[in-house]
Amino acid sequence: MRNKIIRKLLLFSLILVSFGIFYVIYLAIKSNQDPLKQFLFFAPFTLQILSNLVLAIFLNANYSNNSRIELQIAPLLLFSITLENTKVLNLYSLITYQSILKGSIVNRVYFFAILFSAFTFVGFSIYQQEKSYQKSNQYIMISLLFTLFLSFFGPALDNVEFFITFNYYTIIVVSLYLIAILNFIIYIFRGFTLTKLFKEVFLIALTVGNFLLTIVSTNPYNYTGLIFYTIGQIGLLLLLKRKKAQEIFVWDL
Repeated sequence: MRNKIIRKLLLFSLILVSFGIFYVIYLAIKSNQDPLKQFLFFAPFTLQILSNLVLAIFLNANYSNNSRIELQIAPLLLFSITLENTKVLNLYSLITYQSILKGSIVNRVYFFAILFSAFTFVGFSIYQQEKSYQKSNQYIMISLLFTLFLSFFGPALDNVEFFITFNYYTIIVVSLYLIAILNFIIYIFRGFTLTKLFKEVFLIALTVGNFLLTIVSTNPYNYTGLIFYTIGQIGLLLLLKRKKAQEIFVWDL
């Protein structure tokens, strides 16, 4: 994302979507007879979105044209992960019996977000040492077009919790996450260093955390996912802020 306009547009879109989801969560909690129970139910999604906002603002403020490709891709990943939380619109409908958007539309947007996030995690795992922005941009465009086609022209999802029933959507998403994790593990042993080990472990934690937050809206999965996701984000931020961060994130890792 070397284009300044695109970076600003992504950040603005992320902020807009985030506050829209926050408002829906607020309405769902407010309308329930047990607000504390609903607050605990929605807390993992809320905290994930907040952490994405903080990281997106940090990356935007510290942007450099010399940043590694995965840092260039990061704003797009943060936006798609935040967009995954549009599933709270359907959860709001289940709680209040009122619809903000038609369920089928929410399902398609939700599936687009989780599929594109999965593709982007794979992109992270592939382009860690890649110096060609052209290749990474081509990958993003092909992934985006394929995801749009499958999300909006493929079979409709009956339920936003599509992992409850096993289908080919499940196979695609799970496969992409497994490919990303496998690539992160393999990359550790390419010129092993302790710093690289920590970086890949944090990336794996981020990937696993987001997957668990995505599977179904049940607290055991969601809170476990939030723990992994937070560890991954904090760890990567600490590495990025280290004095030797350039050794990690610039060309010669």
